[in-house]
Amino acid sequence: MFEYLESAELSDVGMKRKRNEDSVLRVESHAVFCVADGMGGADAGDVASGATVREIGEALKKHLDARSVAFASEKSRIVCDALGHANEWIKARSQERGRGMSGSTVAVLIFDAASPAKAICLHAGDSRVYRFRSGRLEQITRDHSIAEAAGFKDRRNVPKTFRGVVTRAIGIEKNLDIEHTPVDVKSDDLFMLCSDGLSTMLTDKRLRKILRGRGELTMARLAARLVEQANKRGGDDNISVVLVDVGELKPITLGQGMDESLGGGGSGDEEHDTETESETADTAIPESATLEMQTQPPPETKTSTSPAADKDKRGGFFARLMGKG
Repeated sequence: MFEYLESAELSDVGMKRKRNEDSVLRVESHAVFCVADGMGGADAGDVASGATVREIGEALKKHLDARSVAFASEKSRIVCDALGHANEWIKARSQERGRGMSGSTVAVLIFDAASPAKAICLHAGDSRVYRFRSGRLEQITRDHSIAEAAGFKDRRNVPKTFRGVVTRAIGIEKNLDIEHTPVDVKSDDLFMLCSDGLSTMLTDKRLRKILRGRGELTMARLAARLVEQANKRGGDDNISVVLVDVGELKPITLGQGMDESLGGGGSGDEEHDTETESETADTAIPESATLEMQTQPPPETKTSTSPAADKDKRGGFFARLMGKG
């Protein structure tokens, strides 16, 4: 059904971290792709990102039949429900263990076989989705972060205290707000999902140069080149990337069989109860500007489609917080 898509993934610990708290999911048979970047340090970040991708993968396998897998809208609904479950589980675990806040960013790209010129992007946090088309690189997502709210164009210029601080993530608030972005798709498009460990190390100009020069590289080799370049420039954080190359768009016949196997990485099925280093990668500040942890009632998941209004509402607060307002 989605034979026109070629994809690859790679996740790397980077040069500075002792553990990889990123997780990736690549469900080719369903054309659902995901990057999640955990936060919280010790055994919190990797478990949070792992739980996020695990919930998505299990939900897709459980709730989709051979017909509904074609529709991005149906898959989007299932993914949002799965993220709500992950949000509740991560918050409850944090409270039970008394470890403070943990969570995970998430960026999901969902393709539609019934309308192959359309896709849906879901995200929370500063993991990104890009589209490379005709030599031009476009960032599809808008970061939910202090850097974005305060108007910083280059995250490397953000005061160190606030670097990597996100305002939305899985597991940090009772009610989960997922931003929903419609995406148009054309033949020969290349989509890239990545954690901030890649996008902070490589500027958009550098990313464009690498993608323009890919030549005959496979998606797997191109992913390796991107990670290699991020590490050469410091590798300050974990680095994860998922690439999806779009071939010729063709009509499909609904009812065509689908592969039941789910691919991907970072399942997060195992919890690590042995405490290790307490390093912290990314941090989250809830958009309500409170660190209060709540678990009841069960979380509500909603989607946001008006990023401009969302940014205006919070930009002033974060600008004052950082001494810019």
